Amino acid sequence: MPDAKPTPKHILAVVHLPPPLHGAAIMNQRAIRVLQAQYRVTTLPLRFSDDISQIGRASHAKYILALCYLCRLFWHLITHRPDLVYFSFAPTGPAFWRDSLYAMLIRAFGVRCVIHLHGRGLKSLRNHSKIAAWLQRVVFKNQVVIIPGHSLKPELAGLDCDTAILANCVDIPAPQNAEPQPPHNPGPLRILFLSNLIRTKGIDTLIEALGLLNKRGISFRFDIAGAPGDVSELQLQEMLNDAGIADNSHYHRAVDPAKRTTLLQNNDIFVFPSRYANEAQPLVVLEAMAHGVPVISSNIGTLGDIVIENQTGFVLTDSGDAPQLAAHILHAHNTPAQRAEMAKAARTLCETAFHPDIFAQNLRDIFARLL
Repeated sequence: MPDAKPTPKHILAVVHLPPPLHGAAIMNQRAIRVLQAQYRVTTLPLRFSDDISQIGRASHAKYILALCYLCRLFWHLITHRPDLVYFSFAPTGPAFWRDSLYAMLIRAFGVRCVIHLHGRGLKSLRNHSKIAAWLQRVVFKNQVVIIPGHSLKPELAGLDCDTAILANCVDIPAPQNAEPQPPHNPGPLRILFLSNLIRTKGIDTLIEALGLLNKRGISFRFDIAGAPGDVSELQLQEMLNDAGIADNSHYHRAVDPAKRTTLLQNNDIFVFPSRYANEAQPLVVLEAMAHGVPVISSNIGTLGDIVIENQTGFVLTDSGDAPQLAAHILHAHNTPAQRAEMAKAARTLCETAFHPDIFAQNLRDIFARLL
């Protein structure tokens, strides 16, 4: 009589899932799909916001939801008895205190936890709050913490936890859709900003930089795509008008995947001067590079490891420096051959370091060691 197949290990996934659609939620979805292929996964989806503009903002409704999720987590731990908890943990703001409470409950049940950090902020919080520093030591002690790159290791300094590196991933388009073609008769430089309209993502700095280039008579076309955040559509239009670039700019609002692909295929350079305090490894940068689009970005989180100066793009030393950003864009405008070489290098880097198959295998390896 053949041996019965062993019962797969049970994972409780406490994760943020869309909506709203943002990088952490997308990566959580990917992780769940990978784990479901090998383990029995129960998902407790955390949804505190209906749209991007509500993220990071406290409200009475969110406090009530947090309490409800705490009760549901307690119920899952009692009834399902998971072998492991996979937890997407918020490193800053009110969400840090909420997630620390959830993590303490998980510890109280003696269940090991894999904590996935999609952003930065733990180190800064430790430096400004002794209570937060103590709580982090308690929450993270002897747990496994996933971070997207080696550059984020300082976030976990002194927390006595095991660190696992798991880079984000993006789908790689077919070569015929991604190979850049050096222009024979260069027209206006086609510039793309693809992100939700959050001021700290750098939309204001980019518009200021393009205003400087416009005054110098530099020819460009500017595409903007993303849902309104703390910058409304009306405010965006006012910023474009004030910079004098409204006539050569187009706002596409939030776009579906097909439209995103079209925009990436039809632009020469992707600009992302983010100064967002929690930025770690933004998917939008990887997505641009996977489509063969060179990137101009700030050097925060792991961006300095992805956007390699003069190889896959250009790096800003000061994300809020509009004249410096304008100089990088002007250089990209004047060097189409270099742009073509950077486009190839950007796509190659995504194929070799940020492919979905690599993400899936690395995630499986992390959980195999624990289960």
